[in-house]
Amino acid sequence: MDQTTMEENAHLTLDRGSIPTEESNNLRLQHLIKKVGTEAVRVEFDKQQEQRDLLQPRTGSVSSADFDITLMMVFFRHLTPLHIGNKLPVEVDTSTAADLTRITYFRNKRAHSDSIDDKEFEEAYSIISKVN
Repeated sequence: MDQTTMEENAHLTLDRGSIPTEESNNLRLQHLIKKVGTEAVRVEFDKQQEQRDLLQPRTGSVSSADFDITLMMVFFRHLTPLHIGNKLPVEVDTSTAADLTRITYFRNKRAHSDSIDDKEFEEAYSIISKVN
């Protein structure tokens, strides 16, 4: 490849390397959900000792580190009294169930979209950042 062709193609590489804002927002939010959301779910999972005993193998032990967020949410929905909904809870509801619902809501929403505008990103980021 001659020097002229390399220079002409250099801008193509740079252009492909830049990510549109909406896609960047989506990636940032997915990262937040994975880091903050998974940790919040693991903390609550580890608190649920009585129900967790149902999952204990005959030898060894089970902890939240053994499961992904999806399986832990199934656990909460079916083996605990916590009501994990599908709709975003009202802001004043700071219960554990509401926080877990928020994580699920935004995680599911991001799974079905590749981009998010700045306004929606800021709102989601603010809500998820407050999850205990």
